[in-house]
Amino acid sequence: GLTYRWLNRQLVIAISFIIIAVMCAVMPALTSLWQLYICAFVFGFGSSINTMGYIVWVIELYPKHSAPLLQLNALSFGIGSIICTAILKPYLTGEMVADPALTTTTVALPGIYPGNHSQYLAPTIVSVAERRDKLLQPCIILCACLLIFPIASLIMYFIKPYKAVVKDRPIDDDGQDKDLDNTVTANTTAPVKLFDDPALSPRTLMAGLFTAWFTLYVVFESMYLKFAIAYYQYSPQRLSAGTGADIFAVSTGVFSVARLVNVFVSMRVTINTMICYHYAILLVAMVMMVVGQYSLPTLWVASALLMWGFSPMFAGTYTFTDQYLSMTDRMGTVFLLARGVVTIFTPLIIGEFMEHESWVFLVIEWVYLGLSIVVFMAIHYMIRVYERRGPGRVRCQ
Repeated sequence: GLTYRWLNRQLVIAISFIIIAVMCAVMPALTSLWQLYICAFVFGFGSSINTMGYIVWVIELYPKHSAPLLQLNALSFGIGSIICTAILKPYLTGEMVADPALTTTTVALPGIYPGNHSQYLAPTIVSVAERRDKLLQPCIILCACLLIFPIASLIMYFIKPYKAVVKDRPIDDDGQDKDLDNTVTANTTAPVKLFDDPALSPRTLMAGLFTAWFTLYVVFESMYLKFAIAYYQYSPQRLSAGTGADIFAVSTGVFSVARLVNVFVSMRVTINTMICYHYAILLVAMVMMVVGQYSLPTLWVASALLMWGFSPMFAGTYTFTDQYLSMTDRMGTVFLLARGVVTIFTPLIIGEFMEHESWVFLVIEWVYLGLSIVVFMAIHYMIRVYERRGPGRVRCQ
């Protein structure tokens, strides 16, 4: 949040994109765990600045029409996920590969594969150096793709830097507006949103509720996106890395199609309605994920449904929040900071149990999904209470 207060938004987003691209390229070349930690930290730092910046930027540019534009932006993420998976798939090896020099009649692998153990080839371990060499090429390709936008943005910045035209500014808890750098203020005013004024509503409480809702939901979604392929391999079905990548690729295809649909749906349907029925889809999908531990067709359908349910939600949390509480750089920073804190600990728990107790992954996902729904209902209750109180406060449409 402080970055955008003192520096031009366009310049900061371009630099953060360059950081992301460079870290993506160098990650496979790292040779020690501490180097990986540093790289992951820098990557996350750039990603957080970038994510918060472009979402607030869209809301800043198009306050009345941000919903379809954010869904369109989310569509580009889905397309990128398909391209990324397609580029990486030929280079994925998983933990074991079959040695074609061995026959299938003398190998027994009890406890690793189900059914008749003699039909499986003996596994050989792929060395770290081999994995590193195989992953370096696709990561460099991804880096080159990522650099297209920041280079174009930097060219635009030096030709004509961006300055925001701000029609109305939400006030801080101390009654002052401090985010005036890099902006041009217009003379028009707009209605104050329901929870913008701390004198008329519990602004701090609602900011906390919106932050908790965003954090719980986004961690639920991001943990699945990060660990889905690993879960497929360690689930009772013990799928190969290639099969897991196939399931994820098809699911991201559904993800992208759904986001394309959401661009048009958001023009006709309120974001509140979209969030509600996609929550219903997610609940059905999670039930199917439980069954999918032992049924491959069910797992395919469950994964596709989950990605369909994910499709409008990340952008939708920002759009829904901005209807009642202005989404400023400071608020966006609080969102991502809270998400980051929870994200630090959750992968440690999942990683501890994934290999031998893969069902723990589903339990954690259920907990985050359930809590996010509870907080979402609490937010709705507060909205109804304060919409019935006091004249002069208008909800943005």
